[in-house]
Amino acid sequence: MKRPIEPLSREEVQQLIAHCGTNARRWPTPARNRAIVAVLWRCGLRRMELLNLWPADIDREKSTLRVRRGKGGRARLVAIDAETGAHLDLWDHHRAKLSFGLNTPYFPGISGEARGMKLGRTGLEKSIKLAAKKAGITKRIHYHGFRHTFAVELSEENVPINIISKALGHSNSGTTAIYLDHVAAPQVVDALRCRQWNNPNKEST
Repeated sequence: MKRPIEPLSREEVQQLIAHCGTNARRWPTPARNRAIVAVLWRCGLRRMELLNLWPADIDREKSTLRVRRGKGGRARLVAIDAETGAHLDLWDHHRAKLSFGLNTPYFPGISGEARGMKLGRTGLEKSIKLAAKKAGITKRIHYHGFRHTFAVELSEENVPINIISKALGHSNSGTTAIYLDHVAAPQVVDALRCRQWNNPNKEST
């Protein structure tokens, strides 16, 4: 049976980023992995959209990230917030020291035969899950869970569903509504918990 996706809290994602290796200012792998988690979380990218990013897709001057070909062949632009931008700046510093140019994927392999090549799904996923274990996160960690977290946070910030839909690259808001079902359950519980026995709208006699 397919397990339900569990959106992460902000604190959990921040702890996950913090545990993606140590000394990110000195070593490239922690810097890259932290930037990857930040982009997954704050930009809502699918796994293949992330792995297919190229340097030209990142516009630091305009603080935007371009998905060239998302699901259904749809392209889109998403914003890069200041904190995510800081992680990208640090990764750009390491990219330059590693002599990765414009013809190298934005998030490539760093050492051995994988150096400069497009990242594989398995190795990166293992690194993220290891970071989650070190951070004490018991929820299931995988790429798509960050998209759900992204959608849930935007909904909690009262961003209209049509905007969330465009940010996720959905063809219609109905698909986005499925993502947002993860918000509904606690809201329903809170609403029912606050009900009163006496009708609050009825005038007292």
